[in-house]
Amino acid sequence: MEQDKNTQIEVMPYDKLVTITVSGAFLNRVQSVLVYLLSNHEQARIKEAAERIRKGEHTEPWEFHYETLAVLINDIERTAREEGIIEMKSVEELEAEDNNATEDSAENTGEAQ
Repeated sequence: MEQDKNTQIEVMPYDKLVTITVSGAFLNRVQSVLVYLLSNHEQARIKEAAERIRKGEHTEPWEFHYETLAVLINDIERTAREEGIIEMKSVEELEAEDNNATEDSAENTGEAQ
């Protein structure tokens, strides 16, 4: 199906900025997307890509997606630090929270059936 080239669509200009509100849960989901994206690549390849990104020399599509997600994550984390809402937790505490969230999700799924 061919689209009419005169059809008007909403776009955000490249040079404009917008402020959004992001929860820690959403940040976790974005981080998970990045981990998923990188899981298809060896550690050495990821480090090489990070260096190319740093130099602005990346060319592969997945490297552009890596950069996009890394910038988004860094900006969210920096803003959270600036706003004083960062907490320090041990890996053990985070694993326990993750296990509890998984159990809660499983219980909620069971209730919906």
